[in-house]
Amino acid sequence: MITAGQEVPSAKVARLEGDLPVAYDIRDLLKGRRTLLVGAPQAFTPVCSQRHIPGIIEALEDLKSAGFDQIIIIAPDNPWAMAVWQEHFPGAKDFLFLSDGNEEFLSACGLKETCAGLFLGQCSKRYALQLDGVVVRDVSVEESILVVKCTDGRRQAQSAPFLDEDALIEIV
Repeated sequence: MITAGQEVPSAKVARLEGDLPVAYDIRDLLKGRRTLLVGAPQAFTPVCSQRHIPGIIEALEDLKSAGFDQIIIIAPDNPWAMAVWQEHFPGAKDFLFLSDGNEEFLSACGLKETCAGLFLGQCSKRYALQLDGVVVRDVSVEESILVVKCTDGRRQAQSAPFLDEDALIEIV
């Protein structure tokens, strides 16, 4: 599994632009940004839709104050599902919702999980990566996809390694 200090591996992800998916190397989307990348097991699942993503939205101001200038939500779903899922959250209009439908990112980072008992097949672990460009500063992975503790928006803001005096001075 990916760890703090490592660089995010190259992997193709996609987002819907118009009616068609457009592929990007995830590293290109991260360069020059301080990103909170939130991994969801799959779009529209109850814990993700009712607790996890709403918690990230509720903590948005805290996340910005902690130094994040980009929020990415990624799941192993198709780009069309991810675009519709983003519309489900009016407070997330400025987030990037990315499709890892081919599971390239999950596989490269070791974040895949078998969720056969929930009829999800191969899904993503519930995780959050705090990134400075392509460098991982912190990794949080939940013990179960049914739990939102360490990946909660407020906890991510509180644990951000960029939250120091110098970072705050630059933000203000």
